[in-house]
Amino acid sequence: MSARAHRRLLSRAAEAVCLLCIMASAASIALDDLRAGGSVQLERPGVDGESNGGVGWGRLTSSYPDIVAWLEVEGTPISLPVVQPPPEKPHDWYLSHNAEGTWDALGCPYLDARTDVRGRNLLVFAHHRFGSDLMFSPLVGAQRKEVFDSLGSARLSMPDGTSRAFRPLCVLEVDASFQAIQRFSFPGRSEFRSWLNDLAKEASIASEEADVLVGRAERVLTLVTCSSPIPGQRWRTIVIFTAI
Repeated sequence: MSARAHRRLLSRAAEAVCLLCIMASAASIALDDLRAGGSVQLERPGVDGESNGGVGWGRLTSSYPDIVAWLEVEGTPISLPVVQPPPEKPHDWYLSHNAEGTWDALGCPYLDARTDVRGRNLLVFAHHRFGSDLMFSPLVGAQRKEVFDSLGSARLSMPDGTSRAFRPLCVLEVDASFQAIQRFSFPGRSEFRSWLNDLAKEASIASEEADVLVGRAERVLTLVTCSSPIPGQRWRTIVIFTAI
């Protein structure tokens, strides 16, 4: 085979792979749109536990025992339950299951099994669905200043009636193998803040008050989602919020 023919063959193969990626992405979006109509749609529990049309924590935790919190992010449509898989389930179970525990391509935001809602680093994962505001899609693009500046506080509300607000600190775009964010135990407050300061220095964008936020940080809420519109890619968007 001549060099020209070989290049032509490679070009056609690359075009075919590209087309397959586009088709796979479109099929995934269409599937998720279809599944969204059948997904478990939960209402935010009332502050007093029984308001908001009778939806209270007691009802939610009895029907959906893996729910550990409710997450809201100001400046976005994010108002979603957060679940945590028990030891008998795979750690990423809720990437493909809803809060009810049935298969759902949209999944459900879930807290890393290596921590809990009182931990130092609350690492929460959820899908990004291109062209929508589903799950953590509103966070993609937060490495751009205008998007980051539009984010308000994130709030976690717990079944015991307590809640905690977290202020946006920074955004990182990293490979899926990025290990620094997967730390949950710290010998003391200074080690925790040193770890957080290192992350802020690596960030694509950080708050103008980053030094103050890091210096007073007690806990962080770390939201993770895919960066690419094409499913199966390795890049992740990480948005870190601090509680002070």
